[in-house]
Amino acid sequence: MYYRYVKNPDEVFSKVVINLFGKNDLSGEEQSIYQINYLIDWAKINKNTVFVDLGSHEGQEINELAKTGCMVHAFEPNPHTFKTLSKRFKNYNNYFLNNVAASTKYTKEYFYFLKTRKYIEKDSGSLLKTDNFVHSKNFFKKLILTFFYKFFFYKIKIQSIDIVKYIDNLNSKIDILKIDTEGTEYEILDHLFNTGAYKKIDKIFYEDHIRKIVHYMEPKNMNRNQLSWLKLRSSCLKKYYDANYNLYEF
Repeated sequence: MYYRYVKNPDEVFSKVVINLFGKNDLSGEEQSIYQINYLIDWAKINKNTVFVDLGSHEGQEINELAKTGCMVHAFEPNPHTFKTLSKRFKNYNNYFLNNVAASTKYTKEYFYFLKTRKYIEKDSGSLLKTDNFVHSKNFFKKLILTFFYKFFFYKIKIQSIDIVKYIDNLNSKIDILKIDTEGTEYEILDHLFNTGAYKKIDKIFYEDHIRKIVHYMEPKNMNRNQLSWLKLRSSCLKKYYDANYNLYEF
């Protein structure tokens, strides 16, 4: 019953999602800084711009926005990472920092990241329970990955909010919304569309985490969680395509 939703998954994606940045040899933080500076020039971001950033991490990208004087609403659910973020921008009157997860409802949720001290402090983590998306058709490899996720991932309860209500309370049009929530992007995008909140946003940039979720596997090799994620991806993108509203890949 799931296969009909995931046939040619990149077909709709290529029609509705625009990649402004092209391909280059950069990776990690260098890639992020390159993209945000490209975006600043392309979108002509200035002091009158309202920028909402879902998944700010330690502020590598919004640090580049500081030179524009724009208003930034930043969301970072990882409490360890947020400490760095808040110290870095505590004196910025035009920056509104939120130590909560942007989601589809106001609730307490589990947040997952690696147990090692290095990753607790540096890794962005995710609301997705990672072992639900173990991707390997090799039984022994899958067993090893499942064991790794079970014993080496850490979870804490964090606060999530309904991002649509947050947007409504701003009482202003949003120029740019950037979504990098490590796998829950399509839940947020779908919620924005179903509530009509996307109409208040000029441009939406987001990261498509298909490589992490399904690892470009054939549908017949995916588990139910991966298929459900891909189904949501396809149906969500089709809504934006039918509404003639372009999304941008970050």
